[in-house]
Amino acid sequence: MAVSQEYVDHLMDVLSPLGPIGARRMMGGVMLHVDGLTIGLVANDVFYMKVGDNNRQQFEDAGSGPFTYMRGDKQFALKSHWRAPEHLMDDGDEMLTWARGSLDAAVAADKAKPKKKAKKKPKKK
Repeated sequence: MAVSQEYVDHLMDVLSPLGPIGARRMMGGVMLHVDGLTIGLVANDVFYMKVGDNNRQQFEDAGSGPFTYMRGDKQFALKSHWRAPEHLMDDGDEMLTWARGSLDAAVAADKAKPKKKAKKKPKKK
């Protein structure tokens, strides 16, 4: 999954109004995050945006689909990230609108995670 730094830099520039944006290499791709929440991934210079109940229909209506990858002879889909429609690459304002939906999906997913229990300290004898 080749990813060009120029493509990632462009996306980070377009998405910067969302807040502090970062990029982290992961499994041959790049994860984009805002305030520690993953809003998208880049693989083979294709941007896949976070989806949730709030924005999945928007991606479906645009004819998009989830990120897929091969492991051996089997194909897998990452249903939480869908391909950004091509027209967004030429319209930074609309890309930002869709990205806000992805950030909302990331916030909702983070809130839905079970909270980790604090470890109990051993009693002193």
